[in-house]
Amino acid sequence: MADLAFASPDSRVLLIAAGFAPGSPLGPTPMTLDHPRRLYQAMSAHCGLTSDRFTTLIEPNWPEVLSAVETAAERAHRVLIHFCGQSRLHQGVEQLGIVGTGGSPAWLPGELLIVHLLSQSVKEVYLLLETSYGGSLECEGVPSGHLLASSGSPFSLALATQLAKGVPGGPPLLTFPDVVAAAGTTMTEEGWSEPELLSWGTEPLPFAVNAAAADHGTERAGPVLVRGFGDRRAEEDLLRRGHLVSVLADLLRAPMHDGDDQGPTVITVEGPWGSGKSTLLHLMDKELRSAPVDPPHARPLRVREAYRLLRDPPVSPVSPPDGPSAPVVANFNPWRHQSSEQVWAGLARVLTRTVEDTVYPDADSRQRFWFTRNLDKIDRPRQRREIWRRIRSPLLAYSAFSLLVPLTARLLTSSLTWLLLLPAALLLLGVLHTAARFFFDRAAAFLPSELFHGPLPSGAFSANTPPSDPTLRDPYYHARSGYLYLLQHDIGGLLTELARAGRHLVVFVDDLDRCAAHTTAEVLEAINAFLSGNLPRTRFVLGLDPNVVAAHVDRAHRDLADGKPVCHPDDPSPGWTFLRKMVQLPVQLPRLADDDMRAVLDRHLGPEAVVAAPIPAVRGQASDQAPPADRPTPEPTAAEPKDSIPVERHPAVRAAFVARLSAQPERTVREEKRLITLWQFYLRVLTLADGEPSVARARDLVAVADLATRWPGYQKHLRTMVDDKSGLDLLADAVDDDLAWATALGRLGFPRPDEHVTKAIRALLRDNDAQAIARLARRLR
Repeated sequence: MADLAFASPDSRVLLIAAGFAPGSPLGPTPMTLDHPRRLYQAMSAHCGLTSDRFTTLIEPNWPEVLSAVETAAERAHRVLIHFCGQSRLHQGVEQLGIVGTGGSPAWLPGELLIVHLLSQSVKEVYLLLETSYGGSLECEGVPSGHLLASSGSPFSLALATQLAKGVPGGPPLLTFPDVVAAAGTTMTEEGWSEPELLSWGTEPLPFAVNAAAADHGTERAGPVLVRGFGDRRAEEDLLRRGHLVSVLADLLRAPMHDGDDQGPTVITVEGPWGSGKSTLLHLMDKELRSAPVDPPHARPLRVREAYRLLRDPPVSPVSPPDGPSAPVVANFNPWRHQSSEQVWAGLARVLTRTVEDTVYPDADSRQRFWFTRNLDKIDRPRQRREIWRRIRSPLLAYSAFSLLVPLTARLLTSSLTWLLLLPAALLLLGVLHTAARFFFDRAAAFLPSELFHGPLPSGAFSANTPPSDPTLRDPYYHARSGYLYLLQHDIGGLLTELARAGRHLVVFVDDLDRCAAHTTAEVLEAINAFLSGNLPRTRFVLGLDPNVVAAHVDRAHRDLADGKPVCHPDDPSPGWTFLRKMVQLPVQLPRLADDDMRAVLDRHLGPEAVVAAPIPAVRGQASDQAPPADRPTPEPTAAEPKDSIPVERHPAVRAAFVARLSAQPERTVREEKRLITLWQFYLRVLTLADGEPSVARARDLVAVADLATRWPGYQKHLRTMVDDKSGLDLLADAVDDDLAWATALGRLGFPRPDEHVTKAIRALLRDNDAQAIARLARRLR
């Protein structure tokens, strides 16, 4: 799309909409904001427009309009200004309706727009005045451009539809007059007055790719290479959210103290399913983790030292070794746990293993810590006796047995006294062997292994399995077996040791909105226990959809008959109030922008190919202007042979993906992956039957796949057979007739409350070849 007027970096588009707000003093307009928005979605798909070069002003005041015009003109040589609203002709001067201060109308002379554009380096202007007196504007001094003025009929929707459908029989690249002429013909056929177009200056650059270019029907491309995607998180920042990662990681790195200005302790990363929450948490995790270091190895815990500790336990457990000041990061996925016991046990395991692996990375320091930690849970005098019993050398038993031989010989004869030397030697060796074990062997070889590998087994760690060694007993666990004790006793001790090392814990909790309601409530209760208990400070980062989690909390506490006493006056339910009290920093992920969507498509499908057009693109003098210094001109890319281009990289197919993803109310990477995965499956099925796919078929299959992935709950209506026609066939036949459309919906049983769905399906069929989509759907279903 490098040859298109608004695909170049030296172009800007400004949409100004006034009089659309309810009760506006400018009066109602014969259109909705959805119409111009659809036009710029179509320009994004077919004209190369990107979001960083498109600005929208809704109900602006006079200074805001002029400031936006100046800003656009400063950075561009080509500017499109689209005004939607009311206007008047005052003393022969076109005036545009703007809401002024105090809510009263203010009338902006249209000539001021021209003056502000000419004060900069603008060489080409597109003025789209969707208002009553747009044709009266004088454009003197503008070197080159177009003035499209409404004649009492809104034209945004017609232009958007024409861009999506293209001009049958037209060239691959359309000029702006080509698009306007085709849209005007359609408007006339539908009973609308045709807009007026005035063009002057040099011959313009092409405006759009012709979606209905004649060669697309038979044009072939290479085979599809993409095979679809799973639901794994991304390992790189495809959505340009590095600034969020850096700021949040900086907040989480800050050392924690007892003051109130320590920063947030609970952060939520909020967004719908598939919006990139897991990826953002993963990138934050990588940002927080310090580079691995080779810590000094602790000396092994010998039997002698273990015996001393059993006799005189330390007042406090062993301090952890010195390490970097970076936080310790733990990841907990509650989706893998269902019951209350599993949630708490899983959290305990994750925190235990994370802290010990980070603070005590070598086996010797880890064994020393857990042995010291578990001393207050066992019968220490019994363990001291067990040490002597277990380190006793077997040679001592052999020496006692061998003493029987010389004693028997002594009773029989006095000449065998030398035989006493053998048991004496064995006794001496046994004593030395026992002493060597006591002073030099590892304590873990003679004491129960549970003492050295984590907190002693309890109801949370092994609900039905007692410790392997009967000498281990933790009376407190049996007497106080509640979960809060588990948290305060074991996890609290770990966090205390972590704080002594000058570090703090950051826990990432993902997929909370995927859990059952009771699981979600258990996880939030556990976090509350950390926040309200007398525990060292810990930070939590939760990835969730707040709408789902609030509904889960409401469901888990549905026995609360009247939630009004506990519900914040600004919250719709107690679940939202619960989140309000717990979360200090809610971070909402931004919506997927056009440029981000293109970047993700490039990452998943490969970069868009440059295809040599059948006819040369028309260039005008405006394209020879150098772009601003801060926006370098992109390097030209050599065209590739069409039959070697993977079909997913063809510009027409890529434009179809952009158009369908732009139309989705919630743009998410997950939905993009689902669309691509189903599309490639459909394409492979038809390719196996018919040979290499045409570009037109691949493009139309994008819409077929979108119907299936975006509205799976309505497939029964689209597949319903009525008079040997499927529901989709009926809708395709009726897409341009309001009465026929309403009749078809009634015959297919679409619920009336789902009008927004039927409007979106109708828009999809209007923006594409409805009959071709219905034919492909019949073959696939």
